[in-house]
Amino acid sequence: MAECLFELFGRAGEYQVRLRIAGEEPIVAPFDFDIFTAGRPRDIIARLESGSCEKSEVAEIGTHLWNALRPEPIRERVDRIVEPFSIILSVPDEQEIDRLPWEALHDETRRRYLACDSRRSVTRLIEAEDLTLTTAIPSGPIRMLVVVPRGSKLDTASEMSNLRRIAALVGPGSLVVEFLSEQVTSDDIRAELRKPWDVFHFIGHSRFTRAAGVEIRINDLRASNDEQWLDANQFAEILTNSTLRLAVFNSCESAPSATTILAGLGQQVAAVAGIPAVVVMRYRIDDPSSARFSDTFYRELLNPEHAGRVDVAIQEARHGLYISTRADAVRSFITPVLYLARGHGQILPEARIAALTPHAPAAVPAAAVQGIDLPADLVDRLRRGTCVPVVGAGLHPPALRDGVALPLPTLTNILSQVADDGHYPEPSEVRAAEWADFSNVLFPRIFQHYENERSRETLVMKLNACCGGSIVPAALRRIASWNVPGIIYTHIDGLMEEALRLRLDRRICTVNIASEPLVSTAQAATDIPKLTLFNLRGTLSDAASLVLTDSDHEALLHDRLNRAIPEVVNLFKEKTYRSLLFIGVSPIDPCVRRLARLFLEAGKPKIQGPRYFVVPHVSAGDRAYWADFDVHWIEADPALVVENLHALLGAQA
Repeated sequence: MAECLFELFGRAGEYQVRLRIAGEEPIVAPFDFDIFTAGRPRDIIARLESGSCEKSEVAEIGTHLWNALRPEPIRERVDRIVEPFSIILSVPDEQEIDRLPWEALHDETRRRYLACDSRRSVTRLIEAEDLTLTTAIPSGPIRMLVVVPRGSKLDTASEMSNLRRIAALVGPGSLVVEFLSEQVTSDDIRAELRKPWDVFHFIGHSRFTRAAGVEIRINDLRASNDEQWLDANQFAEILTNSTLRLAVFNSCESAPSATTILAGLGQQVAAVAGIPAVVVMRYRIDDPSSARFSDTFYRELLNPEHAGRVDVAIQEARHGLYISTRADAVRSFITPVLYLARGHGQILPEARIAALTPHAPAAVPAAAVQGIDLPADLVDRLRRGTCVPVVGAGLHPPALRDGVALPLPTLTNILSQVADDGHYPEPSEVRAAEWADFSNVLFPRIFQHYENERSRETLVMKLNACCGGSIVPAALRRIASWNVPGIIYTHIDGLMEEALRLRLDRRICTVNIASEPLVSTAQAATDIPKLTLFNLRGTLSDAASLVLTDSDHEALLHDRLNRAIPEVVNLFKEKTYRSLLFIGVSPIDPCVRRLARLFLEAGKPKIQGPRYFVVPHVSAGDRAYWADFDVHWIEADPALVVENLHALLGAQA
């Protein structure tokens, strides 16, 4: 990948830009800084900093920046590059120029944001010419230290759970994640960093003050409020003499600021501590976006396709934020900033990432699975991409981990744990759910009781504890590999999204709230087909989306689904005679029934395809209710049906 280094230099009102490309003479041209100091561009930057901008304004200011960065003759030289290239920015540490939203660079001709384009790379240059790296860890698993000071009042549980789950997914013994949480003082961090670590991940608060610059919040038992704010240099000193190769500050401001300058943190940590890659959050970022960023970033960093490539990981993480962010968080994808020393894009040595395992499901020989009489039309529709699976927790069998059988987070398993912890006063109901298929009906009642007795935050933390570190079931990995236009997932554990992470051939559009408009994906890679994942009850990785209690379900059934966005409606009513395959879901699940009442044609469908329902046993009540929708029943073990379908699809392919 060709490297284009854009160096800005000069002083107020007289900046210039120098383009350096290896093997060529540098080109210098004036940088039109004045355009950003008045009129509409100035107003957009102010709204961007306050968090009140619109998505069209992000593209507008990004276009201005990309054009200003390429005055002639620089533009002509850059436009001649046909292969993928990286954009390295060297920006002076001065407020007026550093505050420009460089990660918003937008190519108007290609209608793409460069910072989330897989054919590009946007990083900030670490200016320390004498960067001295400490000795790297010679061998063993990749080691990550996660630091979470107490008292931040952030939703740290989702992010911590995601990091635990990543460790479980990348392969036994290839990644170690340890947490330093609760009381976290400077001495605690220094003591931990005497051990060998590759990655330092901080979850907490940062802020900017004119007096001290960037400050990071940790704990201090001597202070009445149990907190201490360290400036960038102080915090960098804590990280010195460590083996770290990457530091990620997934921290948001404790209060809004219109003059946030985080370059000081990135440059200080790199220069003082000798760390060649530092990620910081430029703007205030909400908890769901913060959790999603770290989840995607580390999955891509550890993805065997490009393991250890921090520049690739940051691009993919920004892209994930861009295509899934809500309308009230349009700047989230330009918030992560990567400061990188030249020549250190491969942040982890290849010798220590060889143990990372791919997540793609293995092929299943047709002769290896027990034969089930499956409708030929169902197989044909799955092969042609006109069938939408409606998937539930019924596909979660016990899993083996280190030779020990562990329960995956089925509804029954979660219900038992939440009911016990919350002292649910009707234990007979829980026992009934264990032998009858009533879990979907019962869990809103138990969760409502738990939330009323304790708090919503405690409930979400409990659910994260139940689901954290779960391995994606083989059946979900099979379904994720199928040629389907979309998937409706009825469980809350986020494992279907886990299974879809490595679908590099599909653009995954994730809908967590049925009625909430998505940010337009028109500028995403339109040449890649889209697969819509609709998390019917939300997902633990986005705590605000969760549908847990009776009250939540009333809002979903009677409000959100009635106002479903086109991405949801089109799963049922696209002009391709869409079929539905209900598998791993209960026929008495009220949410599934509501979907049917709202979006399926009654009787024999005319503009929709056939509906298939896989259950181990069909009761008379099930047949009576679903007769309205002309359902074709397949009485068999759902996981076994998935294996058979996967084998048949593979054989036909």
